[in-house]
Amino acid sequence: MSKSKKTIILIIFCFKFTSQIFGQYIENDFSPAFTREAHISYSHMQGDKIVIGGRFNQVNQFNTNGIVILNEDGTVYRAPNNEILNQISYVNVLSSTDSLALIKDSDQSRDYLYNFVSNEVEEITFDSYLYSGLISPDNNYIFGIFYEKSLDEFVVKKYNLDGTLDENFDIVRLNNWVSGLTYLNDGSLIVFGYFDQVNDTDINKMVKISNSGKVDDSFNAGEASNNIEKVYENNVGDLFVSGYITSFDNNPVSGGLIKLNNKGQFDNSFSLGPTGNTFSRVTDIKFDNNNKILVTGYSISSESMHKVIRIRMDGSFDSSFNMPETSNEISYFTGPSFLESLSNNNTLLLGNFLSIDKNFAPSSGVINSNGQFDGYNVALKSPGHISTSAKQTDGKILVSGNFGFINDKEIYRIARISQNGDVDNSFMLDSNIHIQDLTNVILQNDNKIIISGYFEVGNSSNIRQIIRLLPDGNLDYTFDADIYISSDVPIAYDYRTKDVYALNPYVKNDIIRTDSLGAKDLNFSTENVFPNDFRITSIFPDINGEIFVSGYTYVNGSLTGGELYKINKEGILIEDFVVNNIPQSITDLKRISNGTIIYVGGFVTSFSSTDPNPIYFINNEGEIIDQTSFATRGANNVSDNVVFEIVLNKDSTEALLLGRFEMINEHQSGQVAHINLSGTVDKEFTFYVKGQTNTGIIYDQKLSFFGNFSILTDSAKYSAGQINLKNYIPDILGTSSELSILEDSVLLVEASILDIVDLDDTDHNLIALPGDNYSVSNNNEIRPDTNYFGNLSIPIRVTDTKDTSDIYNIELVIIAVNDAPSLVDYTEFEIFEDSSFNITLNNLIIEDPDSEIQNLTFTIFESEHYTIENQETIVPEENYFGELNIHIVLSDGIDESDSYYIPIEVLAVNDAPIIQGITSEIAIAKNFSYEFKIEDINIFDPDNSIEDLALVIFDGENYTHNDNVITPDQNFGGTLSVNFSVNDGADSSNKFVLPIIVSSILSNKDLSSFDQSGIFPNPTNGIVNIQIDDAYIGNLIIIIHDSNGKEIANRSHNKTSQSEVFSLNTQEFQNGLYLLKIKSENDRFAESHKIVVKK
Repeated sequence: MSKSKKTIILIIFCFKFTSQIFGQYIENDFSPAFTREAHISYSHMQGDKIVIGGRFNQVNQFNTNGIVILNEDGTVYRAPNNEILNQISYVNVLSSTDSLALIKDSDQSRDYLYNFVSNEVEEITFDSYLYSGLISPDNNYIFGIFYEKSLDEFVVKKYNLDGTLDENFDIVRLNNWVSGLTYLNDGSLIVFGYFDQVNDTDINKMVKISNSGKVDDSFNAGEASNNIEKVYENNVGDLFVSGYITSFDNNPVSGGLIKLNNKGQFDNSFSLGPTGNTFSRVTDIKFDNNNKILVTGYSISSESMHKVIRIRMDGSFDSSFNMPETSNEISYFTGPSFLESLSNNNTLLLGNFLSIDKNFAPSSGVINSNGQFDGYNVALKSPGHISTSAKQTDGKILVSGNFGFINDKEIYRIARISQNGDVDNSFMLDSNIHIQDLTNVILQNDNKIIISGYFEVGNSSNIRQIIRLLPDGNLDYTFDADIYISSDVPIAYDYRTKDVYALNPYVKNDIIRTDSLGAKDLNFSTENVFPNDFRITSIFPDINGEIFVSGYTYVNGSLTGGELYKINKEGILIEDFVVNNIPQSITDLKRISNGTIIYVGGFVTSFSSTDPNPIYFINNEGEIIDQTSFATRGANNVSDNVVFEIVLNKDSTEALLLGRFEMINEHQSGQVAHINLSGTVDKEFTFYVKGQTNTGIIYDQKLSFFGNFSILTDSAKYSAGQINLKNYIPDILGTSSELSILEDSVLLVEASILDIVDLDDTDHNLIALPGDNYSVSNNNEIRPDTNYFGNLSIPIRVTDTKDTSDIYNIELVIIAVNDAPSLVDYTEFEIFEDSSFNITLNNLIIEDPDSEIQNLTFTIFESEHYTIENQETIVPEENYFGELNIHIVLSDGIDESDSYYIPIEVLAVNDAPIIQGITSEIAIAKNFSYEFKIEDINIFDPDNSIEDLALVIFDGENYTHNDNVITPDQNFGGTLSVNFSVNDGADSSNKFVLPIIVSSILSNKDLSSFDQSGIFPNPTNGIVNIQIDDAYIGNLIIIIHDSNGKEIANRSHNKTSQSEVFSLNTQEFQNGLYLLKIKSENDRFAESHKIVVKK
């Protein structure tokens, strides 16, 4: 059973048109776009640009929500597909300038400034509720009309663009409704509406204020008979005022349009005269360049016909103008609301219509200066509103609602589509049927269609309320229901008895029943069956001819709760069944078993959107079995928390809930939810759409859903979508190209290289399974075994995170690559010091999968402590022992290996010391001994340090020796030849002769006691220091003799203190023994010292 979505009380005020979609189940091939003409609510010409606001989501293929800036030729200058704007339910443009637009989100009571240039949106917060606003032409201020609840007054305030109040502006208070503001050429403002007091002073419906809020007392408008809706100013300051005005200062007014001068005085020279009598209300005027005025408004003769006329400046009718008429076949409130003058003297008509002079022009069109249609080039789309859907036995879907196009094809109100969303052209509404309003559509078992609403059939002016169509859309003349029904309650159809149930509009709570041919059952009535304060909203036939009747109680003008009753097939109330005092009005009810019924609805009493809206389960007696398992929650207000329809699966174990909500239990699932009737929510079901879903059908594991929404993705969807209820398992067909890699490399296999068939997913993850000659890491990294080449067959699967495909074997070719040889091991080497050696292939253990070992070569490179002779012999440094690291590189004739270093141990061999000479000449005084030290000898020994060597002195002539002390014979003078050698503990050096000079001049008689002087260091190699400790102050004489007694130096030194140290440079003396004498000039003291110079 299908039903209209107009039955719920609080859900019909506003709908969200801008939508988003998240999830994994959307069927992109299903894309019937149900649209209708846009409803234009704002227009403003700014230079050569036109700002348009209203209810639309697409302009010339540009996705935009409720606002667009056009060039004069109708092309889009700026279509702000802004994330913040796309979240606003109803973009209400209040005012615009050359760069800014003031926008109100009526659902959320939020206000925004949109910048055309930067495409940025910023929220602006006022301290009161903004009803209407005006941005100053200099883009610096906002003049707003606000309602002050505490004062019960409307006020005009001035704000800066950041939302701060301009304290220099005098707030203007008005005691009744304010329609709007008009900015005048002199910088002042006209405030107009339905008030009769301003700042507690009697001022009727119009007041002029300055930019600072001061009331202009010189402006004294008379009294208008009714509300003033708009005020226009021409270029000389005259004001044209429109509204529901029939008189002004007791002057009769034609067409609701008057002219005032700049002081507010009535100009009785202006009148529309008889022409004005054709208008019920003027909606817009524009001044042309020829002192004439274009006027549009609602026709008195028909609200579906709107006229555009041209008048002279005195209001008289200009008959040279064609006077185009607009009409709309599918909307009740229609017409051009705005006129914009173009630079080529043409005029753009904007509003809510389909045609101009019967020329197709949805919502916009151009007329020339004569009033003739000049085409349209602005395509504005608004989502249609689909209220019912029904599935035929062949899977085709019948839909109805308020739409005028399906994929840009003109189809009104009712259509049939296939499962893939294509329009079924075999169904076409009978051309004799003219639908004014369609409230309900029911598909019978035989595919005949019962529709209710308001229809004209043929040329008859009689309004038919229930008719039946044949499956092809033609009128079924065998069905003749000559009854009047209430349009507020959807009709119901009993598929068992083929009876139709409707509500009698003339008798309270009286349900009418007709048979399958439309004849009224005169024996069936429910008059006086239900309580007097009960109001019926829905009828649901049940098994055995019984009927559920839902509604709400209405006591003393207030809704008090929902009710559900049950009557038998005779219309008698079943007393023991009643469900009452529930906060919801029931929108859908389904029986899921012989003993259980499920029903859903929306709040009718004072609840917030975040309060849980339970899904009720009741038994046959009306007792609530469960109201806690499932509950929806809304986002913004009570109307955002309603479930419209329950769509059951074939065995009634699962259900899809359609409506207007944001959550089911604690699971985010906007407007569509999937539940298991045993008590669980399907949390894997992640589909989410912002908007409203009204109805849907399940066929072949797909949910086709319809409502009032748009999905602005890459391809926009309007009012229709499809979800796959089951996941389609991916199937691998093959690879997009042959796969090959080089030997010893890794293949990263992505699902993108595969040809995959998956009807509902495009993102897949690949899983490679292990096998021979390769390994797998991270599911998709295939690593062949080292040095392997040839073909691999690798089993893989792909997953869409829900299901996994069957195994598919991909073929991978591994291309052989030459492998450089590698050194695995080597023969250990030991050689003796000062010997050479060769390395051959036999000494090396080499691995090369591509080459025979005997065909390999290697190169030895010089390194530390060895050289290479003849490119093959390794020669260690002389006397080197320890470890050598021989640097080699292998080659197979194509590639070289890395560098390897082979350790060779060089074993030490002892070397006898070699005496190379003495360090300096040795001279001693007669009858003195000399201690022979090893430091006096130049020795070469690569194995030992000098401290480790021993001195060996041999006997000889003219001396004796004791250990290393050599003593010349008594009174011997001359040169001694002392034989000696050096031993390293293992071997002795060669014998060597040490000459020692024995000098007589250096006898003891030449030496004095050393009481007052000293020398150091001694031996010396350059500088000898002389220390004198004596009271003598004055000049000292220093005399130096060589070993032969010859004076070789005579120096002086001026002594200045008791104890004094001074230096004597001996750098010029040769190595040897010298006698140093020190004496004072007065011979007070004289002392001698032996010094040895040893460099």
